[in-house]
Amino acid sequence: MEFMRSVLSTFAILDVTVFRRLLVPVDFSACSLQAARHACAMTRMVGGSLILLHVLDGRVTAEQAGGQLALLGNEARHPPQLRVVPSVASDVALTILDVAHSERADLLILGTHGRNDLGSGVLGQVAHRLVLAADLPVHLVPERLRALAPHARWLVSTPEP
Repeated sequence: MEFMRSVLSTFAILDVTVFRRLLVPVDFSACSLQAARHACAMTRMVGGSLILLHVLDGRVTAEQAGGQLALLGNEARHPPQLRVVPSVASDVALTILDVAHSERADLLILGTHGRNDLGSGVLGQVAHRLVLAADLPVHLVPERLRALAPHARWLVSTPEP
């Protein structure tokens, strides 16, 4: 119980209530699933709505992606909005930003490694492009969080007040 109070007080200091619409792009890699679970936990803790997005790239069908997103969304406080969209001109980052704008997202939550780790060292290529191009806050969920307990994710991923 004491832990929950400390987490909630940290969120109160950060005023995360300004983030009411969370958008999480999911490519079904371990890191994107980690980011989605993290976002689900955030909505359970502080509310808000969640949009899980998969940009079609030919690896899965729209039906498969929708089904996988629905299963993942069961962890959220409220049923998330599920979006499966084709890539705009083969540019996944641009497609994600288009959806962020059309859905009026307040926060973009990204795993730092996806299926394409080549781009920018620690960040994947798509995440790197999004961090540079986004005009909304971006919350990065590091790959190393996979090995930590669920409560530790909050401590690691929350900036110091």
